Amino acid sequence: ADIQPPEEPFLFFKRYERKDAAVFFGRSSYIRDLYNRVTDPEAPPLILLYGQSGVGKSSLLDTGLRPRLEHAHQVVYIRRRPEWGLAGSLERALAEALPVEGPAASAPPPTQSPGESPLSPALQELIGQLDQNLEALEGKADPRHKPYLEQLKAMQEHGAGMLRELQKEGLKSEEAQRDRRRKLAEAGDTQTILYRWLQAEAELDRPLVIILDQVEEVFTRPSDDPEELNRFLSLLQSVFQQPGLLPQGKLMLAYRKEYQPEIEKGCKAYALPRSQVFLERLKREEIIEVIQGLALTERLRNWYHLSVEAHLPGMVADDLLSDRDSPVAPILQILVTKLWNKAKAINPAAPEFSVQLYQELKEDGILLDEFFEKQVAQLAQAMPEAVTSGLLLDLLNYHTTPLGTADSRSLEDIRVFYNHRQEEMDRIIRRCKDLYLLSDAGAKVSLSHDTLAPLVQKAFRESDAPGQRAYRILDNKMLDFDPDNLATTLDPIDLALVEKGENGMRFWQPRERELVRLSRLRREKEERARRIRWIIFGIGMLAIAGLGIFSFFQKQEADTQRANAFKERDNAVRQEYLADSNRQVAVFQESLAVNNQLLAEYRAFQADSSGRVAESERDNALLQQSIARSEALANKARLLLASDDPAALATAVQAWQAFPSDGTYGVLLEAYHHSPVPKTMAAFEQRVATLAGSPDHQWLAAGLEDGKIQLLDIQGRAIPNMEQHNAKVNGLALSNTHLASVSEDRALLIFRLSNPVPVVRVKLEEPGESVHFFPDGKRFLVLTKGGLLAFSIDGKPLDSKIPLASPPTAIALSPDGRS
Repeated sequence: ADIQPPEEPFLFFKRYERKDAAVFFGRSSYIRDLYNRVTDPEAPPLILLYGQSGVGKSSLLDTGLRPRLEHAHQVVYIRRRPEWGLAGSLERALAEALPVEGPAASAPPPTQSPGESPLSPALQELIGQLDQNLEALEGKADPRHKPYLEQLKAMQEHGAGMLRELQKEGLKSEEAQRDRRRKLAEAGDTQTILYRWLQAEAELDRPLVIILDQVEEVFTRPSDDPEELNRFLSLLQSVFQQPGLLPQGKLMLAYRKEYQPEIEKGCKAYALPRSQVFLERLKREEIIEVIQGLALTERLRNWYHLSVEAHLPGMVADDLLSDRDSPVAPILQILVTKLWNKAKAINPAAPEFSVQLYQELKEDGILLDEFFEKQVAQLAQAMPEAVTSGLLLDLLNYHTTPLGTADSRSLEDIRVFYNHRQEEMDRIIRRCKDLYLLSDAGAKVSLSHDTLAPLVQKAFRESDAPGQRAYRILDNKMLDFDPDNLATTLDPIDLALVEKGENGMRFWQPRERELVRLSRLRREKEERARRIRWIIFGIGMLAIAGLGIFSFFQKQEADTQRANAFKERDNAVRQEYLADSNRQVAVFQESLAVNNQLLAEYRAFQADSSGRVAESERDNALLQQSIARSEALANKARLLLASDDPAALATAVQAWQAFPSDGTYGVLLEAYHHSPVPKTMAAFEQRVATLAGSPDHQWLAAGLEDGKIQLLDIQGRAIPNMEQHNAKVNGLALSNTHLASVSEDRALLIFRLSNPVPVVRVKLEEPGESVHFFPDGKRFLVLTKGGLLAFSIDGKPLDSKIPLASPPTAIALSPDGRS
């Protein structure tokens, strides 16, 4: 299939899909091997593909193999889901190839007897005729032409051979179709998987290949059926148990290598005919092909314009293969994605993969930082407690060495090291493998690559999670810990932090457990001593309080007599003081009321002043805007006058409308005298009341002091018999199709420019000040002293009057007419 190269050729750590087939490199030998196994009619119908996590199984099948099979096969790629199960996934694949509701296989067409073809007589006649012609030429040809005759004869023999091959292919296709029809007729029960598979091949007239990926999820993400795998293998046995009724296509199962023993054992138990392919990690030549891929063909060179420095592919391959247990494919994909992004940023038109660029990525230490952060974030979504407690970082740090490289640990070591978290540890390790943070290293587990180790150690050092805080406290305290000296144990604050972080770090070592035990003993002793001190302190306070109470009563008795002597005098002084206090309170309250009134008056004055200042500033800004627009239009009119452009007059009118001044009026007169407008028109020979020009510069209107309206087109022709006002014209406005005017006579006149004699006259409650058309030309506003009125061009009011707080100095509409 001709698949267009994708916009982005490198996908970071996302898997390649069918649409990316044009840029999938590095697995040519496996694609060829699998292709041969699928197309070989004598090969087993079941193909088992397995490999290490992250080695690229899914991309190989969906992107590398699938498009190459589709020219002659119907290929369905599907991934197992827990809600479907394996058998359900197979049924979905068959439904995708040929829905169950589809028509039954039609009766086979009439076929020729074996060995014959509709093309046979014609081919034989053509070949015989060519032979006769050559024999005739050989007898008559000049000896000098003999070499040419030999070439012609060789070409004839080659062509005849090709025709015979085509005939053979036709016979093979017919034979295959007859075989499909025969198998379908003999399959029996139409509801079986076998019948549906054979029916799909008969209807599609081609072999059906089903690729079932992620089979290992039957173990890692099991369904509710504990016998899912056995039921699936039993189903396959019913499909593949009759050699004479085998489908022409193949079934491929893909899964991780650690589950190969269980799946192989099941296939053996059900006697399934099968072949096996172990997908190894990328080899040196395959890595080189991946890096050079976009520059290997003329099509891709023209598409991506990428060049690759000669020594770079080998250098990258050697670096990646230096760690024999690392999953090369995801690390390589991250690397080439970063190389591509940086090369495109440097030179988008002609990016280059250079040794210098690769060295910069390594020196900057950014090769895996984004990968690491993103994978930890993904794990946090599935297992938040493992990340927030610090357990994940502790586990990853356990797989590093003091030299900043990756280390391997056996599963038994991990279970002992995290004895208190064994239940969660298997799930965390499995999830880390899925995210390429950990990988299998033989019988052990290791970081997925050495380059991850420095990132893990840095994150571990900088983490403030409970597990890492507890680790640092224990690590520092163990240096001077003496079991015989409680002073060297943890103080209560540090002990509380260590206890909080217990579930976020490894299992405490014996000396650490002894430290925690003695620290707890120290905390208990200190708490007991503190309680005793509080008891002694309480007894002392009670004794002091008793003496104080006794002294108090003695003193109270002595003072009672003296108090009685002064009681009368105190009462008199108290009454006088109370009266004076009441007078002072009254004076204060009166003063406070006056102050509050003054403050309120000041704030009201301040608010009113601020409002007037803001209004004045707004009016001044609008005035300056009008003056600036008027000057810009006046300058434009002068330029149009210099080039004798007829639009000069309309532009001058707009300048005068924006801000009437001596300068704009002078430009208006100059434009008028240089325009084709008849000079007999009196509109510009006196001081007019108002002017207006249409937006398309095709019309010009003037309103005079006596109420007359004069309308001219761009050629200077005056429109006769224009209806007029009975008083001074206050405002004019033109759209491309209509003219509206208001006057002191409280009349609103609306003219159609194409036929201005019929006029729409509307009586207003008060004189109009100005008229303003909306940008759509179908509505306009009339400004009066009391507010704004909106009308349609046929004179119908659109809304009620919009009252204004104060008389405006100018009105302006936004370009979209919404405000």
